[in-house]
Amino acid sequence: MKIINPKKMMLMGIFLFYIFPLRSQCVTDCVWPGDANRNGIVNHIDFIFAVYAQNTLTIGPIRPNASTDWEAQSCDDWSTFFPNTDINFKHADFDGDGDIEGDDVYWPENNYNFRNDTFNGEWGNTLLGEDLFLTYNNENPQPGDTVIATIHLGSATNVIEDIWAIGFTIELDTALIDKFDVYPNFFGGWLGTPNVDLGTRAKYTPLASDQIDFAGARFAVDPVSGFGPIAEFSVVVIDNISGFRSPTNIPLPFTFRNVYGLGESMHDLLITAMPDTVLIDISTSTHQIDYGDEISLYPNPTKDQLYIDSPTPIDKIEIYNSIGQFVDRKRVFDSRHVIDLDYLNTGIYFIRLWIEDKFVTKKIRIKD
Repeated sequence: MKIINPKKMMLMGIFLFYIFPLRSQCVTDCVWPGDANRNGIVNHIDFIFAVYAQNTLTIGPIRPNASTDWEAQSCDDWSTFFPNTDINFKHADFDGDGDIEGDDVYWPENNYNFRNDTFNGEWGNTLLGEDLFLTYNNENPQPGDTVIATIHLGSATNVIEDIWAIGFTIELDTALIDKFDVYPNFFGGWLGTPNVDLGTRAKYTPLASDQIDFAGARFAVDPVSGFGPIAEFSVVVIDNISGFRSPTNIPLPFTFRNVYGLGESMHDLLITAMPDTVLIDISTSTHQIDYGDEISLYPNPTKDQLYIDSPTPIDKIEIYNSIGQFVDRKRVFDSRHVIDLDYLNTGIYFIRLWIEDKFVTKKIRIKD
């Protein structure tokens, strides 16, 4: 057996050390590239933290032997911490060059949704309320139809005060939609103009998830107040729904979760959200009333009585809950009618109005 000269081994080791320097062993408060808020996962909330750090123009120590690979890396603390936290700015320096720039805000795409052993849960809440809600171009789509959902933040009777940034996730039922035909867009609305005074992110990965992540943060860290649309997304209902057992309705839910709002100096701003549903109509289109827009239901939302106005007499009314289950049926025989709904629990319901052998479906919400 050939014996290797120890001196040659030592020289080879020194050579490899200089050619392939070892990264420092990280023990505490390690940087995981892309995880700006240090919660063990890279997602849209990290985008908000990176935007804040970029706005401050802060610089700090360069990370030794920095890499953007998803691994624990050591770095000296910077002089700055995120407000109201013990999270150091070094965690927002994705590429480790000592300066937080656009690359640090947008490049973590490669590590998106990566987790490590320190993961302690996604940030945000899922509180029921009326701050975030959806409206649609079509609340009763048929197979193959495109549904465009507009995301509203606040309303004329519920103005959102002093918000600087917001992040949230919308869960999708990918069994009912074409997962390769989902298009999100955070256009800003009253929050600001993307790439001018607002940084935005709308992330959907068809092969990796059944959710859309949205985030928006103002560049100047100056809060604004207002209400109205801020984003949208579109989905396409699949053509083949024959395997779903339902006589005429299949619910397609859209659910908010992990809603995260921030005000001035990154203080928590409690933002609520309203889950929603559209009903996929799998009956033939010849059963649809062609003047459905002329039929009005009000007030909506309501907590007791619902007024119905129609240009022609209504024969019967059917009520379905948010998952498409039949709840009640009422005979009407009139074009104007009032129904009492105080026995229904709070939530989303669908009112199907029959006129002879045709119908139209309207969505209502029962409030407390």
